[in-house]
Amino acid sequence: MERLSLCRRNRRDDKDRLSELPNNLLLHIMSFMETRDAIQTCVLAKRWKNLCKRLNNLSFNFEYSRSRNNFQDFVYWTLFRRDHSISLLKLRIYSYFSCYRQLELLYCVMEYAAMHNVQHLDIDMDVDIELIGRFSFEFDPFVYFYPSLTTLRLSGDIFCPTPTLKLPKILKSPVSLETLRLVYVSFTTSENNIADPFSNCNFLNTLVLVLCSLDKDENDKFFHISNSNLSNLVLVGSTCDVFKIVLSTPNLRSLTLNQICSDRISFACNLLFLEEIIIDSCLYNPVCSIWLDVFSNVKKMTITTCTLDTVLDDLAGLEIRITQSPRFARLESLIVKKDPCMEFSDVKVNRILKYILQNSPLARVDLVKNGKLYPYSILNYRHP
Repeated sequence: MERLSLCRRNRRDDKDRLSELPNNLLLHIMSFMETRDAIQTCVLAKRWKNLCKRLNNLSFNFEYSRSRNNFQDFVYWTLFRRDHSISLLKLRIYSYFSCYRQLELLYCVMEYAAMHNVQHLDIDMDVDIELIGRFSFEFDPFVYFYPSLTTLRLSGDIFCPTPTLKLPKILKSPVSLETLRLVYVSFTTSENNIADPFSNCNFLNTLVLVLCSLDKDENDKFFHISNSNLSNLVLVGSTCDVFKIVLSTPNLRSLTLNQICSDRISFACNLLFLEEIIIDSCLYNPVCSIWLDVFSNVKKMTITTCTLDTVLDDLAGLEIRITQSPRFARLESLIVKKDPCMEFSDVKVNRILKYILQNSPLARVDLVKNGKLYPYSILNYRHP
């Protein structure tokens, strides 16, 4: 009798609780899946067959397909079978191009996304090795005119010697575009070798530029980042870049510099609202002068020991310039990342930090070593 009761209880526990969830919750769970995996749920039951047609997050990845033709057919089939009355929240496509004819797929996806009020669009392009040096895709700006787009991410093939993804002189973004991330793209310059693509992005809040370049080879080139609304800016470059970067971002609150030489950056305005600065690379002199003039009002700062090393030259006349030390009076947090490949003693770190933090009574200092965060007390060390 007890065994029979136990069997009945086990049958009740084996109930398909997943299918009892409401459609909205199931669709939310499926939104975290690759679209191919989400569509395969249609074999579970009749209810799932129609459920996958209502996906508002689509993710197409070429690497999950058996062949190029299989990938294209699947993308076309998914878009055709989808319930067109439902708007898109996110659409991501990671595609591989071995010929120009395959660009039709990308244009189709972009047009479909624009027609269905996409909010987040993510395009990642890889190019066949045989097309390197010959393949170039000029991003059609028609997608910018759709008012629903809030986040746009474009990534070119970083393994190509030159960027294959080109953008126009001026980006005419929709009023809703708030976040723009561009990886390995090329900007079109004007006749006077100046590129100023973001001046018309009136509502842009966050801008991330990774390994971006200008289309001309002349050394006397200027990349203007002009935007009065921009709040967060991330610049990741290469020390071999030669063009100058001019920032005109008066309302900037967070700035990240990685592999950007300080002598390549100039400021066309004061950054009075800047609260956080992250310097995660080796910058060349004069680092201190930039900090004095631009970064003196920050509350949070993250630097590397490699960056600190560039400050040592300024310490030669420390006793003379003691009253001209950096004015980080508002600084609340300083994080120093110790480069494991660089010998940098705590005594040396301490000497530099004492110089930097003379006017920062409220600053907390932490040292990142081997991936771990340690509280750092300057008083623990004395000058030799």
